[in-house]
Amino acid sequence: MISIIVPVYNTVKYLPQCVRSITAQDYRDIEIILVNDASTDDSIEVCRRLAAQDSRVKVIDKTVNQGVDFARFTGLDNMSETSEYVMFVDSDDWLNRGIISRCVSVAEDSGADIVQTGLQRVYDRWGLLTRKTRFNIGKNTDNGYRIITEGLFEDYFISYFGVNIVPVNLYAKLYKRSVLERSEIKPTGLRWGEDLIMNMHMFPYLDSMAIIDDIGYNYRVGGMTSHYLPWLIPASVEMFGLKEQAIERFKYDKATYPTRVEMKNILRSDICQRIAWRVGTAESNIRDIGAILVDPLWDRVGELAQDSRHTNDAFVQALGRKDAKALYEVCASFTKSYGLKRKLQETILKIIS
Repeated sequence: MISIIVPVYNTVKYLPQCVRSITAQDYRDIEIILVNDASTDDSIEVCRRLAAQDSRVKVIDKTVNQGVDFARFTGLDNMSETSEYVMFVDSDDWLNRGIISRCVSVAEDSGADIVQTGLQRVYDRWGLLTRKTRFNIGKNTDNGYRIITEGLFEDYFISYFGVNIVPVNLYAKLYKRSVLERSEIKPTGLRWGEDLIMNMHMFPYLDSMAIIDDIGYNYRVGGMTSHYLPWLIPASVEMFGLKEQAIERFKYDKATYPTRVEMKNILRSDICQRIAWRVGTAESNIRDIGAILVDPLWDRVGELAQDSRHTNDAFVQALGRKDAKALYEVCASFTKSYGLKRKLQETILKIIS
């Protein structure tokens, strides 16, 4: 049996398509666990209606919203004892026909702990503007998939520290239940990056990973760059701490440098967003940046300024000095240079969406 966990929060428009893409699969031995995370729209009524139409659909109605991370673990806690595999599907996404059978076939043939499918990103409400992504990694087999065994941890764990090799999301994957259990993963409560952290905690316990080219998952892309994200820095700081803990726990020192570069880039993105979306005055933003830099983690990130690869990077050099004004000025210059292009992109996306 496969347990398919679907966290639900205010997705009444998309939920029927999501669930029906699962119930229509030719692989029938499944349970679909809908975890309603205290939605404020009519999602719970839709969940109950879908459950009435198919006995394989279970509904868990949470009375307090705790975020998608806790919702997924609620689903895991309510899996059938006979379930051998797990999939996670977001409630505004959907699966392509036959993908579950394909994943199970590869899992059984290869013994892989995870089977990764190709995916399609959907950028508009009608599904017309899309981009397909396949992951050309691993060793080819005679049975039409690729497999990674040797060097899986050493060569690919780096993906969770800012070096994109294997996809870090929970979606578009079939997991062996046993790997979730032996890694003893626990919810973090993160409201951003929770996919990455959950996979990061599992990855050192994998023996093998299979990759198929089949486009099995359709992912609706949200508008994270369409407005300022005030939670970006606090969430990233929390993630940075968890990544540092993982580096220490698994003695994976090669990830220290890219993790710091990633954090530097996040700070730069935050400042550029403030400027692009005219959040506050220059003076108030400089004060805010100064307050952010009080956290000791920026001392560690600022060590990049001593690396020869960043000698000519004005932003990194300002970060090394913890010069909030210089950081703002560097970003102001950069933001002006791409402002018109950004506005044109936004206008096009609004028209097609």
